Amino acid sequence: MKTMKGTIAALLLLTVAAALRAQTMTLPAAVAADRVRIAVSGTGSSSGDSIRLLVAKSPTAGATDLLLTVAPGTRLASADGGAQSMVVAKVRGRQTGPFTFAPTSTIVAGVNPATYVVEAYCTEFEKDNPSESTSFRVQAPDPELACILQKAAADGLSVGAVQAAVWIQTDQLTFAHMAQKFPVTDTDYRRAAAVVQYCQARR
Repeated sequence: MKTMKGTIAALLLLTVAAALRAQTMTLPAAVAADRVRIAVSGTGSSSGDSIRLLVAKSPTAGATDLLLTVAPGTRLASADGGAQSMVVAKVRGRQTGPFTFAPTSTIVAGVNPATYVVEAYCTEFEKDNPSESTSFRVQAPDPELACILQKAAADGLSVGAVQAAVWIQTDQLTFAHMAQKFPVTDTDYRRAAAVVQYCQARR
């Protein structure tokens, strides 16, 4: 038993040491520096767990893995002019199956590609939802949208209310206009509008 405990402790120390050696970067910075190879695609949804991010470190990244963070408000520009661009709320986890993932907020970019599930929201109401064939370009975070997403999370808004808040900010949508094609309740819309007003007052 002592030997097994010692082995487990040694493995934990090696894991911690490897993590300390790994370099931490933001995803936009890693992409700009050509440290990673990524493929960002939609799932067909406008809101919630709506983005898949396939990532691996590039040949110029060095020997150790990269630890990548994705700040709330990080923009994803659609490569399809007819599909909505997106804004990231958070990384949900590393995908382990078609409908499952292991929760984590940090992306580990290693030699072998891994897919991460990302919570994100559409930012162009009049365009179509991104499909699985829609690809995206990573851009820097938007401070206003970052505030909205963080406040919405702190206030416990539903997925629909968070999406409503994003569209109120990006498209200045009224409840009547939004409800024409998005199933938002009056309560969710009012909570979303309050979040937007809060962030606008902080400018």
